[in-house]
Amino acid sequence: MPPQFCIYRREPLGPETVRAHIIPQCLGGRLHSRTICCNDCNNAISPLENDLCKALRAPSAALRARDAENQPIRAEMEADGKTYDYADGLGNQRLPAPKYEDGELVFPLPGDADKLAEVIAYQLWSHHKKPAALDTDTIRIEPDRTFHIKPHPPERKMLFSELKVGTDAHMRVVVKMALELLAYVRPDDARRWDVLRPARLYVRDGVDDGKLPARFDASDGAGLFRADEVPQLAHAVEVWTHRQNLHYRVTFFGGLHITGSLSTRWNGPAFSIGHALDPQQPSRNVTKNTESDGPALGVYHPEVKKQAWDKFEEWFMARTLEISKEVTSRPWQAPGEPDLAALRPVIEEKFAALLKRKRQPRPKKRKPKA
Repeated sequence: MPPQFCIYRREPLGPETVRAHIIPQCLGGRLHSRTICCNDCNNAISPLENDLCKALRAPSAALRARDAENQPIRAEMEADGKTYDYADGLGNQRLPAPKYEDGELVFPLPGDADKLAEVIAYQLWSHHKKPAALDTDTIRIEPDRTFHIKPHPPERKMLFSELKVGTDAHMRVVVKMALELLAYVRPDDARRWDVLRPARLYVRDGVDDGKLPARFDASDGAGLFRADEVPQLAHAVEVWTHRQNLHYRVTFFGGLHITGSLSTRWNGPAFSIGHALDPQQPSRNVTKNTESDGPALGVYHPEVKKQAWDKFEEWFMARTLEISKEVTSRPWQAPGEPDLAALRPVIEEKFAALLKRKRQPRPKKRKPKA
């Protein structure tokens, strides 16, 4: 069960507490938002995540589900009020995951005409383009039913020059992610205030209280926590750099692991998902992304840790088959090339709905009557 107190200080969590994302969207976050910290702490920490999101840009994660013959599973799964469509082996909350090829974002398209129009309208809206762009060479649909967009130059650049890889802001987000994951998965360990006090202060206020180094060591193998300083953590968070890449590894009490890397020079997706498992939501299992040489985030749970790393793919295939038995498969035939002229009115209608939704302000929360 989630903690009853703020993970950063001893403030009780009540009904008015907001639900914060454990893993930021810019890091491929697929977990639900949780009631982990109080509103004051969430407001103090959220700017770190916002800057990181803007610098890395929000990606999409993909689930590649295949059957015993290694063929993509065509299925839909209802979970948490949302539909997950395993179209062509990709399941990503109704929208496919993009690839980056030759300076273009490439999207596989679903076979259903209504979903096809929804995907195209959403991508036009999210890339600040209008339906008229369908008549230009910057957006096109190939015969293999892939949707191509040219939104960015071949080489990405950080949008905020002050947000550098390996800086204090990046490290605070990494430690925050570890603390909040620990609070949700192992709340009893998260209540060890004395052991985790240095990490709490570091995330909440950016201070080290003498337990954290004033500056991060840029040499290979340099750690954020050292075993001689915080013996109970035993290298809980390790951060090291190699050339223009920052690598990090987080371990809490041998039961929860986070590992990944950030890079200032990467021509692929801003931040691609690696291996992940949310034990509370089996439908959110995510396997390795196709861009194996790019930055990746991984979240490991004890269930995954028991498997040898070289057998992880075999374990994941078996787990995917178990998931596939819980959903309704449907036969699939390769659709023909879509008729954009016929889809244009539907695309414009869905695009107009997205514009209207964007302009709507968030409703103000009413204070409960005394």
